[in-house]
Amino acid sequence: MMSFPYRCPRTGYQVTGWQEPGFVPPLGRSGADGRHLYVAERCPACGGLHIVNPLTGRMLAEERVVLTQIKAQPGEPATVHP
Repeated sequence: MMSFPYRCPRTGYQVTGWQEPGFVPPLGRSGADGRHLYVAERCPACGGLHIVNPLTGRMLAEERVVLTQIKAQPGEPATVHP
């Protein structure tokens, strides 16, 4: 098993997730480098289920906020949509 760190959004604790090392996402579900692969992880800190990118350790919700901010037009303030 391959381990990866991520931060629990409820508690703020740094926790460890686990993924099979040979896991390959279905075609069309990930970029060539795997940056858009997310896995469901049961959090040992809060017991909740989090959707995490094992390569970056970021939650899906975090990635959406970053993408929303990037899409702002030059000269306009970035808006964040929950």
